Amino acid sequence: MELGGGRRRVEDAIDPAVGLAEVRGVGEMVDRDHPIAIVHARSVLDAEAASKRLREAVTVADEPSATSAAPVLRRMTI
Repeated sequence: MELGGGRRRVEDAIDPAVGLAEVRGVGEMVDRDHPIAIVHARSVLDAEAASKRLREAVTVADEPSATSAAPVLRRMTI
């Protein structure tokens, strides 16, 4: 959202050139060749801010956490 790839309000514009790509899933290996995600941004400052937020939101460890919650908490249907 903060990169401009989504809307907060209906009238907000969407920038299709920004966002996250190749996002790793829970339990997947991450390293220099396999990053958590690739950030697409319009500026270096936006890319750095998004990268910082992503790093703060994710925990990387050598072993899976024993308290890891399931990635899907519940499914909703219409």
